[in-house]
Amino acid sequence: AKRAKSFKNDLKNAQKTPRNLLLHRISQTIDHFIPDLNQTFNVIADYRGGRATYEISEIMMAAIFMFLFKQGSRNQTNEDREEPQFRSNYKFIFGLKLPHLDTVNEVMKKLDPEMLESCRGHIIKYIEQTHSA
Repeated sequence: AKRAKSFKNDLKNAQKTPRNLLLHRISQTIDHFIPDLNQTFNVIADYRGGRATYEISEIMMAAIFMFLFKQGSRNQTNEDREEPQFRSNYKFIFGLKLPHLDTVNEVMKKLDPEMLESCRGHIIKYIEQTHSA
C-alpha cells in the first residue's frame, strides 16, 4: 500500500505514456494477487551458478512481460528495453533489472519444466486461498 501511494505521487511527475501506465497497472495487479511472486520464482534452481548477472526472478518476469506487452518477438521487447525511460520505469516499479531477451530465452530453454509447473501451482494455490469468494 505504501509503495502504491509513493508510486502514484511519482507517476504524476513521470512521463505518462500508455506503456508506463500499463507497467503501473501490472504492478498493482501482481502486488494485489501475488505479492510474493519474485520470491516464488527465486526458488527455481538456477543452473548458472554464481556467474549469473540476473536473478532467476528477473528472467522469469521478463519472459512474462514479453507476453503481457503482446510483443511479436524478443527483438521487439529488446527495443523497448533499450529506451531509457521504459527501462527506468520498469526498474522503479518492479525493482528488477530487465535482461536482454536472448538471455531470457537461453535460461528458459534449460530450466526444468517441473520447477516451472511447481511455481504455477504455488501461484494458483495462493490466489485460491487468499482471494476466494
